[in-house]
Amino acid sequence: MKKLLFFLFIACIATTGFSQDMAIAVYGLDNTNKATRMLIQKATSDGENAYLIVKSKDSHSPMLKDAATARRVFTEIRIVLKLANGVITTNKLTQASLYAYSETGQGTTATETFRLEFEDEIQLH
Repeated sequence: MKKLLFFLFIACIATTGFSQDMAIAVYGLDNTNKATRMLIQKATSDGENAYLIVKSKDSHSPMLKDAATARRVFTEIRIVLKLANGVITTNKLTQASLYAYSETGQGTTATETFRLEFEDEIQLH
């Protein structure tokens, strides 16, 4: 019983800690089949089959900028969203492309914004 309680306690802490952030995983961003995972600050629906993504600049920013400039198409992008009602969903976006990349701010407060268009959205969780 103690082990079960301890497990539930740890699961609760882990879930609470990870549920505060939204994330995106781009498969093939670094020209491998691996996913490049990034935390995002905001994701809003931007019409049908599109999201407007805002995130802090990081080491992945140059690759994102290049992909958006070339309007590169990725076979799969996964996005983890926290909905207004508190529900967390993981969605698989197919034939997704990035574009309309822009940067604001400097240093540690710098952010980047880009539009993410996709052909199909499949809810995984």
